Amino acid sequence: MVDLSVIIVNWNVRDLLDKCLDSLRRARRSIQPGGHREFSMEIIVVDSASSDGSADILVELYQAYSWLKVVRFRRNFGQTAALAAAFAHARG
Repeated sequence: MVDLSVIIVNWNVRDLLDKCLDSLRRARRSIQPGGHREFSMEIIVVDSASSDGSADILVELYQAYSWLKVVRFRRNFGQTAALAAAFAHARG
Protein backbone atom coordinates (compact mmCIF):
# COMPACT_ATOMS: atom_id res chain seq x y z
CA MET A 1 0.00 0.00 0.00
CA VAL A 2 1.19 3.48 -0.89
CA ASP A 3 0.14 6.58 1.05
CA LEU A 4 -0.11 8.85 -2.00
CA SER A 5 -0.23 8.36 -5.76
CA VAL A 6 0.43 11.39 -7.96
CA ILE A 7 -0.61 11.18 -11.60
CA ILE A 8 0.98 13.16 -14.41
CA VAL A 9 -0.31 13.00 -17.96
CA ASN A 10 2.51 13.87 -20.34
CA TRP A 11 2.14 14.92 -23.94
CA ASN A 12 5.07 16.81 -25.41
CA VAL A 13 6.21 18.60 -22.25
CA ARG A 14 9.75 17.23 -22.16
CA ASP A 15 11.23 20.40 -20.72
CA LEU A 16 8.93 20.32 -17.69
CA LEU A 17 9.29 16.65 -16.68
CA ASP A 18 12.55 16.88 -14.75
CA LYS A 19 11.50 20.09 -12.97
CA CYS A 20 8.11 18.68 -12.05
CA LEU A 21 9.52 15.42 -10.69
CA ASP A 22 12.25 17.25 -8.81
CA SER A 23 9.62 19.45 -7.12
CA LEU A 24 7.61 16.37 -6.18
CA ARG A 25 10.75 14.68 -4.82
CA ARG A 26 11.42 17.68 -2.58
CA ALA A 27 7.79 17.79 -1.45
CA ARG A 28 7.95 14.09 -0.62
CA ARG A 29 10.94 14.67 1.66
CA SER A 30 9.23 17.56 3.44
CA ILE A 31 6.10 15.61 4.38
CA GLN A 32 6.36 14.33 7.93
CA PRO A 33 3.59 11.88 8.81
CA GLY A 34 2.47 11.24 12.35
CA GLY A 35 3.70 7.97 13.82
CA HIS A 36 6.84 6.02 13.08
CA ARG A 37 6.20 4.80 9.55
CA GLU A 38 7.88 6.47 6.60
CA PHE A 39 5.55 8.28 4.18
CA SER A 40 5.35 6.48 0.84
CA MET A 41 4.56 8.09 -2.47
CA GLU A 42 4.53 7.01 -6.08
CA ILE A 43 4.48 9.15 -9.18
CA ILE A 44 2.77 7.71 -12.24
CA VAL A 45 3.55 9.41 -15.54
CA VAL A 46 1.47 8.43 -18.53
CA ASP A 47 3.17 9.41 -21.77
CA SER A 48 0.58 9.77 -24.54
CA ALA A 49 2.95 9.03 -27.43
CA SER A 50 4.90 12.26 -27.13
CA SER A 51 6.99 13.17 -30.15
CA ASP A 52 9.36 15.58 -28.38
CA GLY A 53 11.75 13.03 -26.84
CA SER A 54 9.84 12.80 -23.56
CA ALA A 55 10.18 9.01 -23.62
CA ASP A 56 13.98 9.29 -23.42
CA ILE A 57 13.76 11.66 -20.45
CA LEU A 58 11.27 9.35 -18.73
CA VAL A 59 13.66 6.39 -19.08
CA GLU A 60 16.40 8.41 -17.37
CA LEU A 61 14.07 9.60 -14.63
CA TYR A 62 12.68 6.09 -14.08
CA GLN A 63 16.22 4.88 -13.44
CA ALA A 64 16.85 7.73 -10.99
CA TYR A 65 13.63 7.58 -8.96
CA SER A 66 12.53 4.24 -7.50
CA TRP A 67 9.06 5.64 -6.79
CA LEU A 68 8.39 6.56 -10.43
CA LYS A 69 6.14 4.47 -12.67
CA VAL A 70 5.93 5.15 -16.39
CA VAL A 71 3.10 4.06 -18.67
CA ARG A 72 3.71 4.67 -22.36
CA PHE A 73 1.03 4.72 -25.05
CA ARG A 74 1.97 3.88 -28.64
CA ARG A 75 -0.40 6.64 -29.82
CA ASN A 76 -2.31 9.48 -28.22
CA PHE A 77 -5.58 8.06 -26.88
CA GLY A 78 -6.55 11.27 -25.07
CA GLN A 79 -6.58 12.48 -21.50
CA THR A 80 -9.42 10.23 -20.30
CA ALA A 81 -7.62 7.07 -21.42
CA ALA A 82 -4.37 8.32 -19.88
CA LEU A 83 -6.05 8.95 -16.53
CA ALA A 84 -7.76 5.55 -16.64
CA ALA A 85 -4.41 3.85 -17.26
CA ALA A 86 -2.83 5.75 -14.38
CA PHE A 87 -5.65 4.85 -11.99
CA ALA A 88 -5.27 1.20 -12.99
CA HIS A 89 -1.58 1.32 -11.99
CA ALA A 90 -2.02 3.36 -8.80
CA ARG A 91 -1.59 1.70 -5.44
CA GLY A 92 -2.25 4.74 -3.24
